[in-house]
Amino acid sequence: MLKGVWVCRRETSGFRHSSCCYRSPAPLSGFSRKMLTPLEGAVGAIVEVFHKYSCNEPHHDKLSKAELKCLIQKELGNMLKSTQQVIKGDFSELEKAIETIINIFHQYSVRVGHFDTLTKGELKQLIDKQLVNFLKKQKDQASIDSLFKELDKNRDQQLSFGEFMVLITRVTIATHEHIHQGEGGQQHQH
Repeated sequence: MLKGVWVCRRETSGFRHSSCCYRSPAPLSGFSRKMLTPLEGAVGAIVEVFHKYSCNEPHHDKLSKAELKCLIQKELGNMLKSTQQVIKGDFSELEKAIETIINIFHQYSVRVGHFDTLTKGELKQLIDKQLVNFLKKQKDQASIDSLFKELDKNRDQQLSFGEFMVLITRVTIATHEHIHQGEGGQQHQH
């Protein structure tokens, strides 16, 4: 069970009254925020936001429909608006994490070839610099080759943002499971 303060209350949202459940998110056990790269911090923020809203006991590791609705309303409201209406400082933690992932993808995708895809070399650079703590075992060329082949679903020798997000999703799930292992050593899967 996650250690945190549970606070459940009724909120008035943009739609109708909905029951939103909040709790303080679990920290990324084993990692200091200062040690994390911006991409790793974004992955951690996604996990923390998930835990902030997943209050449905005994399934605190899943979002109910109401919890998902609340998360979308509270955490993604600015991204659902026109980008011209939003001041950057108004972004939620989840929106900042998403923006960070997009920006880091583009920092590496513009280097070689098509500006909106990653080559194998760009993926290796991104992993070496941005996932240094989370993918320690994926740094040798054979691992990169295997990972790239697995992610490149259309076999065009480049990763689209969608293909890259499969990697980010896997890293996020592994981070979530790592947090739960730190809470009691039990294997945790969804």
